[in-house]
Amino acid sequence: SEFFRDWLNGKTNDGTHERYEHVANLFLGHIAGQADRPMDKVTYRQVLDFMQLRRASGAAPKTIKVDVKSLNNAFNLARKLDHIKTNPVEQALALQPIDAESSTKGVFTPAQISDLVGTAQGDWRTVVLLGYYTAARLRDCTNLRVGQIDWVQGIITVQQRKTKKPAWVPIHPCLARHLQKVVKGRSPDDYVCPSLANRKTGGKTGLSREFAGIMHEAGIDQGLVAGKGKRRFSTLSFHSLRHSFNSHLANLGVDQETRRIMTGHGTVSANDDYTHLELPKLRGAVGLLPDVFTDPELAPA
Repeated sequence: SEFFRDWLNGKTNDGTHERYEHVANLFLGHIAGQADRPMDKVTYRQVLDFMQLRRASGAAPKTIKVDVKSLNNAFNLARKLDHIKTNPVEQALALQPIDAESSTKGVFTPAQISDLVGTAQGDWRTVVLLGYYTAARLRDCTNLRVGQIDWVQGIITVQQRKTKKPAWVPIHPCLARHLQKVVKGRSPDDYVCPSLANRKTGGKTGLSREFAGIMHEAGIDQGLVAGKGKRRFSTLSFHSLRHSFNSHLANLGVDQETRRIMTGHGTVSANDDYTHLELPKLRGAVGLLPDVFTDPELAPA
């Protein structure tokens, strides 16, 4: 338990800390009275029993896989610090690999995205546009700063919390018109969406729940279906804007590598050669996306 506290203290990202803390509490609760024993007393059998306990609770295979991956991270650190000689999580996975198939996210139609933009108010309208036109994840959109918008090059640099790598996306004309109005007079360090910045996505008062409310108000069904575990799964959520960006560009004939660069899945470095050689191609690809803004003042001339 002492090691897990130290391990968690090293997680400065709020989302990561929250997820790892949940898993740590589950595992410490599982081994109960043994939580104060030395790390090398944990056995692979206890890890296997933990995996079985999670299955019995109705957790989806992907959820269990993420839980065990988090535990593996902790025990690998314990091995590096010489608290243990062997990692019991690795041993458990060698005996029982976890085969997890993700539930499939849906894709918004351009008309649905227009409805979302027309329904959303204030910073949420900006976030919806950012989600669709940059494929950025929810917290990357809400924590975007004005200085990440390069009006000279016409690109937005998305600092991805999940991968720790930046992604570069040309600014679509529709998004540009909106952002120019929103960020006018602000300093580079200001948040583009200050009322939503630094908020958590999960929970009853989280950003994801608020977006679900916007969907409902816009008349868009979340598409709740049975997931891989006991929970129901929404086929449409904010992350579907990311899928929509990728899917719509694919249907418009944009090649996979170009899409990978902009969604942050690629390995392209941020250097002058990249900017000069690739930007025109990326800008042309993003420009194929439809204009989803219904505000007459911001409609294309």
